[in-house]
Amino acid sequence: MLASSIPMKTWHEWDHTRPGFLQLDLVGHEGGDNNGAFFYTLDATDVATGWTEAITVRSKGERIVSAGLDQLWLRFPFHIAGIHSDNGSEFINHHLTRWCHTRSITITRGRAAPRQRPSPHRTKELVSRTPNRRLLPLRHPTRAP
Repeated sequence: MLASSIPMKTWHEWDHTRPGFLQLDLVGHEGGDNNGAFFYTLDATDVATGWTEAITVRSKGERIVSAGLDQLWLRFPFHIAGIHSDNGSEFINHHLTRWCHTRSITITRGRAAPRQRPSPHRTKELVSRTPNRRLLPLRHPTRAP
């Protein structure tokens, strides 16, 4: 199995001092209904500096995500030494492992965890601080006195 050949890494194991280690994320813009056509944002954030680049891709297919990473690679002002992602098939696949291998980039993945949905009464996004997610409302519902 491919996932078992990609090492897991947790937050405290990352090198927070040296630029070049990127956290990847892919966010779907389906509006709550993933039937039909919609776009995704491929987001890459450097762990040490917080430098973030993002592009829109038309699907989460492995070839499209790898092509998106080619575009992101050119935007970073420093050498990319490693990438870290979740366990989604858009990142854990042979295209991405080859992409990393040909560029001498280390690839790691996060620990698989059950998905947690925020309470329907809360609109604050707690999962990520990526630019496209910061646009969500940051307020809590309040009761009138």
